[in-house]
Amino acid sequence: MSNELILVADDDQNIRNACAESMKMEGYKVLTAASGEEALGIIKKTFCNIVLSDLKMPGMDGMALLKQIKKMSPATEVILFTSYGTVETAVEAMKIGAYDFVTKPIDLAELDLMIIRCLEKQRLLVEVGEFKELVNLYEASRAMSSVMKLPQLLDFIVKLACEALIADGGSIMLLNKETNELEVKASTGLRGDLVLDKKIKLGERVAGYVALENQPVLIDGDIKNDTRFTGLEGFDGIKSGLSAPLTRKNQVIGVINLNRMDAEKKFTKRDLNLLSIFTSQAAIAIENTILFSALEGEKEKIQAVFSGMRDGAILTDNKFRIIMLNQSAETLLNLKKENCISLSAGRPGKNLFECIPDIKPSVKIDENIVDFDLTREKGKLLTLSVLMTKILDENKNITGYIFVLRDVTNERKEEKIKRNFIDFISHKLRTPLTGITGYFSILQKQETFKKLNAAEKKAFEIIEKEAQELSGLIDKLLRFSSVETDSLGLNREKINLTELIKECIKNIPVTPGSGISINVSPMFGSLPPVSGDKTRIMQVFQNLITNGIKFNENSEKNIEISGMRMGEFIQICVVDNGDGIPSEEIPKLFQKFYQIEESFTGQVEGAGLGLALVKRIVGEHGGKVWAESEVGKGSRFYFTLAI
Repeated sequence: MSNELILVADDDQNIRNACAESMKMEGYKVLTAASGEEALGIIKKTFCNIVLSDLKMPGMDGMALLKQIKKMSPATEVILFTSYGTVETAVEAMKIGAYDFVTKPIDLAELDLMIIRCLEKQRLLVEVGEFKELVNLYEASRAMSSVMKLPQLLDFIVKLACEALIADGGSIMLLNKETNELEVKASTGLRGDLVLDKKIKLGERVAGYVALENQPVLIDGDIKNDTRFTGLEGFDGIKSGLSAPLTRKNQVIGVINLNRMDAEKKFTKRDLNLLSIFTSQAAIAIENTILFSALEGEKEKIQAVFSGMRDGAILTDNKFRIIMLNQSAETLLNLKKENCISLSAGRPGKNLFECIPDIKPSVKIDENIVDFDLTREKGKLLTLSVLMTKILDENKNITGYIFVLRDVTNERKEEKIKRNFIDFISHKLRTPLTGITGYFSILQKQETFKKLNAAEKKAFEIIEKEAQELSGLIDKLLRFSSVETDSLGLNREKINLTELIKECIKNIPVTPGSGISINVSPMFGSLPPVSGDKTRIMQVFQNLITNGIKFNENSEKNIEISGMRMGEFIQICVVDNGDGIPSEEIPKLFQKFYQIEESFTGQVEGAGLGLALVKRIVGEHGGKVWAESEVGKGSRFYFTLAI
């Protein structure tokens, strides 16, 4: 191995170092490159047996590097690193000469086996000693990779093998792993039609032996004279034969068989070496075709689901460029696929929001947004409710988004009418109530009030109590109006969180002996100020703190408030030691009018608007809010505010 050179090209230093160290431990010489351009510069000066390249690199990517390598040094093999999301692209790379690909995260043991097989192929080519065969096999592998339907590919491989090795006939058998049987899927030459679909068990006859032992076999002359197959009858007219396993990732997927009828032109060891080289490329082409068919099947399923959805559905990449959209989305947004989706395979289309300039989102769109509205005010009013879901790869990186759209124009109109009515009624009720409570206060100060008998005083007490109850109901209506309003009308200013929390805690009644303690982390003093509406942010804190006290049956009710900087945001956490929240209830907590069953919350009454208002206020400030909890272990409520 000491003379074999491997080049590792990847923009991720950790991957380069890991692969290089692993290859050095196996005894290979290793060079590394941080980009496609750097790798190409090395190849121009030095012959490399194998290049390990990342498919996605800035500048010259793995695909472009592969094309250049095959022009400059056809004997150099290229193995690509790719993620699950780019497997289809990797399959395309096989068409232009890649030896194989490895999906991330990289299994170094699997990579080592692949390198061993790749170098074995190169050694066999050296033994054959003809560069012409290398070129022919390279062209053959390209031709095989261009055939993407399995039946046609198998027929093509058999005919190609017969032509390359001057065989009179041949067949391909694929292994069914469930039954452990080899089945003839393609055949040509003498008795070709007769053997098609024939099945044999692993270990049976020559092909079964080859599959079981994962070893190629050369039959020279009468098969009965071969000690491995004593007693096995040969086929009439066949004077010599070759059988070689089709292997992928050290697993047998089938067997290829060739035969000659002329006793003077029997197969040789050289022919067996050539067939072994050929089968390595054929196995890759077969597996890629199966993989491509599976991907096509999944793509068709996704397209069927998209097409069948009554709601609009749009798939984009991580830069919001459209990859796919259904008929409902076209109708809702007045789009045409041909104007916003690229016709080139693997290339994204136009930016979604640039395609709909007259339809405006209700918030600034970034990766933290989950739901928002799209509104068109020009011409006929249109309001779409949008749910945005991130698509993550195995490293938790965002690779795209799915948008689901629903027309809520009429719903929003009805909500606005209800909101205006409630707002109107609330203010109309407030006016006479102010008169009642005001004059009642005046009456209480009169001398005649002190001379009232017990029944009369009881009547006045009822009037006062009912007036307070009515005032509370009006406050709830006004809170509902705040949650429902189109805009909260924020008065932004620079806010010192430490001072705001101190002021907020003063307004929360904590009496001596109540068992209530509210502690603020000392770290708050080092946090930078935030931008926002002071009154509204105080509402957020008050709602979360009072909930932590109200929905807590412990005799000692503890509230802990902490904060930390997260990039351009401050993340605040309010922790209580209450009974916790069942996991199935957490996604519903911030819905309007939602409350957990009274049997769980200790018969605490409420309108279910507090957390809905918290979500609305935080959202208007460009932040997000979420909760974490476990029954019996209290709850944690988080929200973010922009610095």
